[in-house]
Amino acid sequence: MGQWYLDELQRLQGESNSFQGASSAYEPDLLVTGLGPGIVIYRNLEIEQMRQLIAEARGRLAEVQTEYTRERMGTDAVQGKIFILLRPSYQKRDRLKLFLFYREKYLNALLSDGDTAAEDVANEYKQAQSESDAEYEQAATDADASHEPTEEEASELKALWRKLCRLFHPDRYAQDEKRREVYERLMQRINRAKDEGDIVTLREIADNPNGYLLKNGEPSLDFSESAEVATLRRLHESLQSAILEALDGLNRLRESSEYELYLLYQQRPEMVPEIGKTYEKALTEEIAQFEQRLAVVNREISRLQE
Repeated sequence: MGQWYLDELQRLQGESNSFQGASSAYEPDLLVTGLGPGIVIYRNLEIEQMRQLIAEARGRLAEVQTEYTRERMGTDAVQGKIFILLRPSYQKRDRLKLFLFYREKYLNALLSDGDTAAEDVANEYKQAQSESDAEYEQAATDADASHEPTEEEASELKALWRKLCRLFHPDRYAQDEKRREVYERLMQRINRAKDEGDIVTLREIADNPNGYLLKNGEPSLDFSESAEVATLRRLHESLQSAILEALDGLNRLRESSEYELYLLYQQRPEMVPEIGKTYEKALTEEIAQFEQRLAVVNREISRLQE
């Protein structure tokens, strides 16, 4: 009986060659026996188990990452509204803070190194002020562009990111250093696009990954699947770590005061001006403190320059 079974398997193996030749590279470990309807023999059950675990982990990671992105974008959108409302006060405070820092540095230079060193500090301040003003202009642009994603955008973002993570996770290519480096850079761009809610870039990568790579100066790659157990284990471990990191990031976001404002805004969007008044009061107090400190420093500088 045992020899008949082995002979039958060998015969059926030859009959199933055409089927296996047409199967995807993702399933080289399957053998259809034909011994009965629906009967399948797995050459390596562990590979199938790992694939199932990986699929579940990818799904969980996609859910957490999408939830984080949606809530962070909503939080940023509320902060953007407050920033636009209070930009003059924010900028006045930060200009005073910067000026105070360099006036104190100027005073210390006068005391320790003399006029020449102090003049160098004054030139540093001019450069820093220019950079600060440019950052405010960029922040205003970003605030205008920020918005809370729609349900459709959030759903598409989740689906695209999950698909791209499955295809391009670098841990699948741990044995090929050159290929892994390209995949790491590609995943960095994918994750950045996901964090920024950049669906356009995710669509572009999903539709034509090699075209995207070539356009960005990267070599084209073969995106075939790998079925090595060790590789799948590393991928699963990496996904588990990523899930923990994503949950930690989501928890930190939800513990922030900015997130509390986001929840409040969802309940009462008309409260933004009222919230702005509270922030304005705190900014006014900060500005007054900086002005007092600046007056003291200026008196000291004037005394030394008399």
